[in-house]
Amino acid sequence: TGFGTYFLTDGLLSVWHTEYVGRDGAGAFYQTGGAHTIACGGLVLASGVGSTGAYSLDAGTLTVNCGMTVGDAGSGAFSMTAGTVRLGGLTLADEFDSDGAFSLFDGTLKVGGSEVVADKGLGSFEQFGGTHTICGNLTLSNDAAATGSFALLGGTLIVGGNEVIGQYGTAAFVQAAGTHE
Repeated sequence: TGFGTYFLTDGLLSVWHTEYVGRDGAGAFYQTGGAHTIACGGLVLASGVGSTGAYSLDAGTLTVNCGMTVGDAGSGAFSMTAGTVRLGGLTLADEFDSDGAFSLFDGTLKVGGSEVVADKGLGSFEQFGGTHTICGNLTLSNDAAATGSFALLGGTLIVGGNEVIGQYGTAAFVQAAGTHE
């Protein structure tokens, strides 16, 4: 139920197992440079019910081999204005009553596996710029209780696998600008 903050401005942060930002309380991670690598586990923002977790990337690199969850059972948010992010997979709003939001303003985001916007909760992805590559599938609303949205407002979105808009729940994809391949 506490609050924790991590500032990474330069250097290397290497984590072997799962990293939590906001496990049962509130957590925030601010990266303005350097390299952040999670080798075997994932990166989870807002793990517990009622928790909050936020990650802000303004420069540097983030590599998560197993994948990242934004809003596991709580409320998670990821904001990216520059830099490079490489993920094994990406899930927004994993559990029921969770919410997860991703805002991509610039930089390079590469998801090696699949991306799910609203697995069981309320998920949203807003892309204003940058390059967003998904090697696997892009799925919006993976459960009947889920609500997922994707707004492409600039930049480039490349999806190598299938695109499923509304697997079971409510979903919307809006493209107002940018390139979608």
